[in-house]
Amino acid sequence: MEKEINKYLLKIDKRICELLELDERYDLMLGYGGIVLYYFYLSRHTGQKRFHKTAMRYLEMILDNIEKIKGDSVCEGLTGIAWLIDICGKEGFIHFEDSDSLIQQFKPLLINGFYQKVNNFNFDFLYGSTGIACFFLQLSNSDVLQEELGSVFLELLSKNSQTFEEQVYYESWDFQEASPLIGVFDTGVAHGNTSIIYILNAMVNSGKWGKRAEELLSALLTSYNHFFKKPGENGFFFPNSFNISEADKFPISRMGWCYGDLTNAVVIKSVVKQRKFVGFKRWIDEVLINANNLKSFNDQPGLCHGSASCAHLFNRIYQITNNNSFKLASYDYVNEIIRNDQKLGDYSFLHGCSGVGLTLLGILNDNCRGWEKIILTN
Repeated sequence: MEKEINKYLLKIDKRICELLELDERYDLMLGYGGIVLYYFYLSRHTGQKRFHKTAMRYLEMILDNIEKIKGDSVCEGLTGIAWLIDICGKEGFIHFEDSDSLIQQFKPLLINGFYQKVNNFNFDFLYGSTGIACFFLQLSNSDVLQEELGSVFLELLSKNSQTFEEQVYYESWDFQEASPLIGVFDTGVAHGNTSIIYILNAMVNSGKWGKRAEELLSALLTSYNHFFKKPGENGFFFPNSFNISEADKFPISRMGWCYGDLTNAVVIKSVVKQRKFVGFKRWIDEVLINANNLKSFNDQPGLCHGSASCAHLFNRIYQITNNNSFKLASYDYVNEIIRNDQKLGDYSFLHGCSGVGLTLLGILNDNCRGWEKIILTN
């Protein structure tokens, strides 16, 4: 399988060159950001300096066109670019001093964006305050700022928590209409409560926020266990989202990074490593076994909700559990990527070639996984 993957990585290089002529975008998730990461890590994996030069060329293009970046989100805004630069600095692709200097320039805009979003109770990851907070929490040398933003985040979470059947949840945010989706419980990482579980777990692990973060995390995990303890009619535990007033009706589910059993299992599996949450371990292990047995293939190769997402997540589960069956499942999805190669229609991180390439590099090489933090699977 490694030989096939290495061969396909070079095919992705050629495909990106073809697709670059179709569109110019300078953001992280849908634009050149994914290309920068792909070529930096491809250079590390292959030892070929030409790929490093390609990555630098596109990083410089992003910085030269920074005024074209709209907003402050992780997906399409300045937070995504700041996170890209931070990874490039920490991974040694560019000088760390240069990356830190660039991020300092963005900080005032990002902080302002965080406050605007969190005060509107927009807890979306890709387009809201949770994504910006996740970025700041992993920054080096930002302890005071982290504590300030983290405390505000916890305070606003507490104020805006909703309850149904005595269970806590946070309403989804319609990022297109810029308004809350009343009564909608989203269980995804991209737009839902699972990213809140991730950041609360990071806050608990840091020890900076005492019992406040732990209590909110425990309440949200308890809600997940209450609503999603058993699989629905379609065989999956976690729906994409549902109206809380129709909690007895199990809506659409899919296997992917953005939504589904695998992405929830990876995030929650890291939480239940802590002794205080070990009671959830058996439940999430059942989710993993069920996902491996079900296997949900589709003809989309991308990292958001296609075969690359499942290949990446099963590989992460293998690394966490050392259970070889999950590694084999990851390879099954790699084969699906290659089989549906013609469906790779763009170069982006979320849906296209660069995200698929990063997935494959991460499967082959543990030194090519530093990018995972931007999708909360590290």
